[in-house]
Amino acid sequence: MMIQEYLKSLGYATALIGKWHLGYHHEIGPLHRGFDRFYGFLGGQHDYFDPRLGDPTVGFPLDYDAYVFDQKEPVQKMDYLTDELTQRSIQFIEEQTKSKKPFFLYLAYNTPHPPMQAKWEKLEKYALKRSGKFNHRDITRAMIDSLDDGIGRIMTKLKELEIERDTLIIFTSDNGGADDRGEGQPVVQHNGGLRPRKGFLWEGGIRVPFILHWPKKLPTGITYIHPVSHLDIFATIVGITKPSQLPKPLDGINLLPYLQGKIKNMPHQTLFWGFESEVDRWAIRKGKWKLTRDVVSPKSQYDGTNVLVAELHDLENDPEERINLSAKYPEKVKELTELKEKFYTKCMPTIATQSVISAWQKDLQNRREKLPHSEQLRRDGAPGHWL
Repeated sequence: MMIQEYLKSLGYATALIGKWHLGYHHEIGPLHRGFDRFYGFLGGQHDYFDPRLGDPTVGFPLDYDAYVFDQKEPVQKMDYLTDELTQRSIQFIEEQTKSKKPFFLYLAYNTPHPPMQAKWEKLEKYALKRSGKFNHRDITRAMIDSLDDGIGRIMTKLKELEIERDTLIIFTSDNGGADDRGEGQPVVQHNGGLRPRKGFLWEGGIRVPFILHWPKKLPTGITYIHPVSHLDIFATIVGITKPSQLPKPLDGINLLPYLQGKIKNMPHQTLFWGFESEVDRWAIRKGKWKLTRDVVSPKSQYDGTNVLVAELHDLENDPEERINLSAKYPEKVKELTELKEKFYTKCMPTIATQSVISAWQKDLQNRREKLPHSEQLRRDGAPGHWL
């Protein structure tokens, strides 16, 4: 059961506006997984100007049949995608407020995800600082400006409708920024010195913004110092709605009593991250200690060597993970490794069975034959392609 399915069972109106990325076919898409309303795209990335051009399957850059959809209908014309998602979200909020029905909105902005495209009205101020020129980081800044504007418009609408104090708003990201892509590659985003970028289990890949806003129930202006998880979102929502019976055992923790100061200790004594056990890339954090086994750097990943290392770090004193303490504290390495092994024994088998992989590979090959130079679509598509 997913969050929207649970809330729909309680009478909530549910909407996904934006990125789905949990299956590329409508029969396993959002309208079949508890969402009443869907406006967005099924894949991992999408053009910001052209509603046709997007990510049709894993491993294939872009194609002209990966539409933005309104329910199941392909969209033929849209505004800049970030602005369009904002407006559709506001419409849903207005409709549900008018009907007096409780609602759950999952607004999955894709910015600042590739293809890196910005509106000139947002990019111009950065270009003027460089005599009319701009760089990759400026494009990212302009894209984030559009994101900020969208969130501001939604907050203003909640206040106009007089529901802002009664609405729980959660702002977060699925991963860290795309920082160092290897030698000679443009730096697009950065993670404040954390090592190194999305796709890795070092702090730059997994430590993300996590903001909760609910004036009626939560104190404002505080910074919570203990680590939490995205898994806590579902558990927190269950804690708010107080069902007579939990939908299933949950991995997360209801954060409300912690944020309200009713519980003083840490929500999680131990946190885990990892890929399938065969890949042997994982991380475990217990208190201040984090043991990470991962590709050493983006450079080794992009040059194909994929050098794996296992390092122990004290995150209280070394959040950038620069000082490997494995040799100094072998007993801590042993303790965390054993906890990791115990955790993996409880993990369900992968859903990526051989039949699923074979079907994907066949689809991928067919698309490559149809569009042998598909990577050009990111550069030569709609106005606004500047990478």
